[in-house]
Amino acid sequence: MRRSLKGRILLLLTFVLAVQVISYLNHFYLIKSELVERWYKNANVLVNAISNRLSYLLEEKMGEINTLIAKYERMGFSPEEILWRLSGDINSITEGAFYDTAGKRVAFSSRLKTSSVFEDVLSSLLEKTEMLGYYTDSYGELYVKVKIPDFQDNVFKGFYVAGINLNTLLEDIYPLSLQNANLYLLDGKGKVLLSMRQTGKENSLKASARVKGTDWVLVLEEPYSAVISPAYGFLFRSLMFGVMSTVGLGIVAFLIILRIFKPLDRLKENIIEWNKNRRINLQSDDEIGLLSKTFERLVDRLEREKEVYMSIFNSSVDGMLLVDREGRVRKANRSFLERYSVSEESLVGRHISEFIEPYSPEALFLPEALLTLGGKKYIINMCAVQINTENGEFTLYQLRDITEKKELELMIYRTSKLSVAGEIACSIAHQLNNPLASILTHAEYIHDASSDQKLKEKAQVIMKQALKSAETVRRLLDLARAFDGKPQKVNPYNITKEVIQLLSFKAKRKKVILEFTSDTNSELGIVCFPWKLEQVLVNIIENAIDASEQGQKVEIKLRREGDSYVWIVRDYGKGIADEDLSKVFEPFYTTKEDGTGLGLSLVKRFVEDMCGSINLRNTERGLEVKISLPLQIF
Repeated sequence: MRRSLKGRILLLLTFVLAVQVISYLNHFYLIKSELVERWYKNANVLVNAISNRLSYLLEEKMGEINTLIAKYERMGFSPEEILWRLSGDINSITEGAFYDTAGKRVAFSSRLKTSSVFEDVLSSLLEKTEMLGYYTDSYGELYVKVKIPDFQDNVFKGFYVAGINLNTLLEDIYPLSLQNANLYLLDGKGKVLLSMRQTGKENSLKASARVKGTDWVLVLEEPYSAVISPAYGFLFRSLMFGVMSTVGLGIVAFLIILRIFKPLDRLKENIIEWNKNRRINLQSDDEIGLLSKTFERLVDRLEREKEVYMSIFNSSVDGMLLVDREGRVRKANRSFLERYSVSEESLVGRHISEFIEPYSPEALFLPEALLTLGGKKYIINMCAVQINTENGEFTLYQLRDITEKKELELMIYRTSKLSVAGEIACSIAHQLNNPLASILTHAEYIHDASSDQKLKEKAQVIMKQALKSAETVRRLLDLARAFDGKPQKVNPYNITKEVIQLLSFKAKRKKVILEFTSDTNSELGIVCFPWKLEQVLVNIIENAIDASEQGQKVEIKLRREGDSYVWIVRDYGKGIADEDLSKVFEPFYTTKEDGTGLGLSLVKRFVEDMCGSINLRNTERGLEVKISLPLQIF
C-alpha cells in the first residue's frame, strides 16, 4: 500500500528518532568497549611499571644491606650491632638475624617487641643472595626474608638474614591517581599476600604482571562501573539532544504540511492525468495551470536531450560507467558490457569499489587500477568527470583496458632483469674459473708429492671443495645459457633425504627440527635434471630454516598426485608480506640483509625448465611452498 507524502514525512520523523536512538546506543556500547580496551592498555603499562619498580627496589635494598654490612664489619662491629644498625639505617627493615657457615642462628636483633620469626637453622646454605620466604608481623604488614652471604677478605663467615617491609615499598610507588583501583600482591599459588585497600564483590577489571626474580604476581583491579561511568553520561546527554531535535523537526514539518501540500495536491492530480494522456487537460489560467503547461514542454525537451546523450554514451569505444555520489553504479554503456561480458542488471546498484581497486571518489585520473569481473582480472586506467543534474551529483568514468600493454611491459622488464642476471653470473664464473683451476692443480701436486698422511688428507679436502666450487661455477654459467645436460631417472625420495641430510647440520646449529614424511613408494623414479632438482630443494628448505626460530620445525612432505610428484615445504616463521609474494621470484629481489636475490629466481627457472610449477602461500603461521614436477619432462 502506497503512503501519501504526509504519511511518509511522519514516518520519516519516526524513523529519524529511531535511528538517533539506535545510533546513540551503538555509540554508547562502542564507548564502553573503548573505555575497557583503553583501561586494559593503560593498566598493563602501569602494573608492569610498578612491578619493575618493586623488583628494582628489592634489588636496591639488598645491595644497600650488602654495602652497609661490609662497612660495619670494617668498623669492627659485632653481628648484633650490625643487625641493629641495619634496622635503623634502612627504613623498610626492622629485624634480622645472623647465621654461621653451618646455617645455625647465632645472633638476632629486632626493633619490634615480637618473638623472632627467624628459624634456628637455615633451610638453604647456598652462598648467594636469595629470598627465603615471607611473613606477616603483628601489625599485619608483609615482610620478605632476604639471605645475604657474608664474606670477609674473601673468606665465607656466614649469612645475614633481614626482613624487608613490602608495605613500605609499595606505598612509595603506589600511584596517587588510582582513586578507585586497588593494588594487591599474590604468591605463586594465587594467595593474596598484600592488598593496598579493601575491595568489594562487584564486577571488576584486572591487569597483572609478574615481579622479576620472584614468583609473585602484582594485580591492579578497578570496578567495572567506575571504568565505564563516562559512557552513561554520554548516553543521557545524547538521548536528551535527540528528543529535543526530533520535536523541533516535527513542529517544522507540521507547518510545512499545512502551508504547502494543499496546492500541491491539485498539481499532483493533473500530473497523474498527464502521465496517462501525455497532455495536461487543465483549463486554468492560474499559477497551477501555467506550471502544468511549462512542465509538459520541459519534459518533452528533456526526453529529446536524453536520447542524444544516450546515443553518445553507448557509441563510445571505451567502457563508460555512471556512478552516483555514494559510489554505486547507475548505468553502463554497451562497450563496457560487451568487453567484460557482464549484464547491466548485475552491475546496477553495486558499489564501484566492489570490482575496481584502488578506488577514490576524489581522484579524477588513475593510471592503473584492477578491475575484477566474472572471476577475471583486468588492468585499466580511469578518467573521471563530475556531472551535476537535477537528480543529484554523478561521476562519469571512462575505463580503458591496458591489460595486454602491462603484460608486455612486465615481460620486457623480467627479460631485462634475467639478462642482467645472466651477464653477472657469466662474469663471476669466468673470474673464478682460473683461481679454482690453480688451487686444484696445486692441491693435486701436494697430494701426490707429499708422504705426510695428514697433509694428504688436507690436500684431499682442498681438492674436494675446489671441485665443488667448480661445479657451482658451472651452474652459475647456466644463468647465461640454456644447456641443461641430459635428464636422468632419479629416486625423489632418496634425493630429498640426501638434501635433508646435507642441511641437517645447519638445522641442528639453529635448533630447528626437520620433519620429513612421504607416502610414495621409494622404488618409483622420476625423469628430470638431478642437479636442478637438488638445487631447488636445497634453496627452498634452506630458506625455511632461515625463516624459523629456535625450537620451531620445518615440515617436508613428498607425495604422488596423478602423474606428478609434489613437495610441500612449510615453516612456522613470520611468512612473507602479501604484497611481496609476487616479487620473490624476480632476480635480485630479496628480503634478507645478506641475500643476493638470485636463489628463488633460479628455483623458479629450474622448476619451469623441468615442466613443473611452484607456488607460495602464507598460512596462519609461516609460509608454505608447493613444488610439482611431472614424472616425465619430455
